[in-house]
Amino acid sequence: MSDDRVRYLPVTVEGRTACYLYVSSGSDRLGTLDASGQLDPEFVRDAARHWQRMAVAYRDRGLGPEQALEHARREPETELGGRVPQGAVIAEAEDFSRLFSIAQPDHDPNSPYRQAVWDTMHVQRPHFTPLVSVPMWEIYAPNSQDTVRCLPVRVGDKVAGFVWAALHEEAAGFVRRVSAHPECDIAEGWWLREIRRLHMHGYSALEALRARVGLPEHPKGGRIEAGEPESQVEGSQGVRDLAQAE
Repeated sequence: MSDDRVRYLPVTVEGRTACYLYVSSGSDRLGTLDASGQLDPEFVRDAARHWQRMAVAYRDRGLGPEQALEHARREPETELGGRVPQGAVIAEAEDFSRLFSIAQPDHDPNSPYRQAVWDTMHVQRPHFTPLVSVPMWEIYAPNSQDTVRCLPVRVGDKVAGFVWAALHEEAAGFVRRVSAHPECDIAEGWWLREIRRLHMHGYSALEALRARVGLPEHPKGGRIEAGEPESQVEGSQGVRDLAQAE
C-alpha cells in the first residue's frame, strides 16, 4: 500500500460514526470508507451511498476533492446521510492503512479486503470521481421506461415528492419535488428506506406504492391522503418531470 497521506472527516448518523470521507495526496478523488462497530450495516451503507452521490455532485460543480471535503463540513443533516459533526476538523493520517485501522479496527491489517479497497481507490480515472461501492442487497429497480403510477406525499401542507411504481415490472422509488421545502429532504430519505423495507417483506412494486395510503402522517415520511388518485406517466423520467413542474 502507498504511504500517501490521507485527510479525512467523520460522518455521523444519530450521533454515531457511519463512515469517513477522505482524500489522499496521491489521488484526485473524494472517497468514502465504511466505519464498523457503531451502527447497523444498513445505516452505514445508506450514509456511504448518500455521500458518494454528494461526491458526484461536487465533481459536477467543478470542485476538486479538497474543496469537496471542505464543502461536506457545511452540508445540513439528512435522514440517510447524517452529517459531518458540527465543528469537526479535517484530520490527517500518515497513510490509508492508518485510516482503515481507525474506521475498521476489527479487520486484519493484511486482509485481502483492505488491499482490495486500496487497489480500487487507486485505479486511475480521467477525472475526479468517488469510490463507489456496489449495494449488497436487492431492491426494486430504481428506474423504469414502463408506464408508472405515482402518488403525492405530503409533509404538513406541502407536497414533498412522489412515490412511484411501474405497472409491469418490479421498479419503484421516490422523487423529491424540486421546489419542496428543505425539511422535505428528510421525507425523501425516509421513503427510500421504507420502499426497501417493503421489498424485503415481499411487497410487489405496486403494493409498495399503495401500502401507506390513508395511514396517519409519519413525523419524517409524511402521508399519502386516503382516496388520493394515482397519476399515470411514462417511465420514471415522467415522475421526475412531474416533480420538476410542480
